Amino acid sequence: MRNICVPTDFSDMADQAVGSAISLAEKINAKITLFHIIAGEEFAIITKHDLAENLKVSPLSVLNEVIETQNKFKLYQNKFNNDDISWVVVVAVDNQSVAEVVEILKADLVISGTTVINGYWDDQLIGDNTRIMIKKCKIPVITIKEAQSKFNISKAVFATNFKETHFEMIKSIEYIFQGFGIQLNVLYVATPDSFATTRKLTKVFEAMKNKYDLKNVFLTIYNDTSKGEGILHFVEDYEIDFVVMPTQGRTGIDYFLNSSIAEQVLDEVNIPVMTILNKLQ
Repeated sequence: MRNICVPTDFSDMADQAVGSAISLAEKINAKITLFHIIAGEEFAIITKHDLAENLKVSPLSVLNEVIETQNKFKLYQNKFNNDDISWVVVVAVDNQSVAEVVEILKADLVISGTTVINGYWDDQLIGDNTRIMIKKCKIPVITIKEAQSKFNISKAVFATNFKETHFEMIKSIEYIFQGFGIQLNVLYVATPDSFATTRKLTKVFEAMKNKYDLKNVFLTIYNDTSKGEGILHFVEDYEIDFVVMPTQGRTGIDYFLNSSIAEQVLDEVNIPVMTILNKLQ
């Protein structure tokens, strides 16, 4: 069973992510772990089974914040009427990123609202924590921007430039689309600078499809003036409701010299976007 982790600050945006996680978990037979991060002097993970009187957390201000957060999580379970949701309060030390916490929690997938835990050590981070997660997390991150009564996927697209690692990614998330019983649209945006014939692209696609034994995937080639605009226009033209984007996880000077197409799409669409860090760069 897979583990979906959801960071929360108990805001409305976080609630949207939790609701989406519950709906998705039902489709793919996954468990859910919610977590809230508190800054402290010593790392600790407090679970739903840890009693307040037995907690060894200092100083007192941090302990009180942990107990308050535990109570919020108990109300959360009543709110979503789901006793099976696991939750943890994470006391994290200075410079410990959200991505590191996710790795410690052994998550397979993260679902986040765009403003979840915004402000957590903001003076040490560039941009909000959702952007940090899509650059740093070694597992897929789904970003939720709008409230959804039920997380559902009917038309999904994976944007690719035909790197072989992208097909490895598709294989690793194939179970999600199988859970929804849909085909995955593998999209190549052909631009003046990246033109390739349909015949050549189809040949490469079929080879990768066979190599990774991919089921229910098909290729679409879309022409536009740029990769980012092409993805956005395709999503609009074909009423896509879920986008998957590989990301290079660029930071610093390299990030500013190389615009992030994934972030462009994330900024401009209101549908859920999954980003996957390309580990082999």
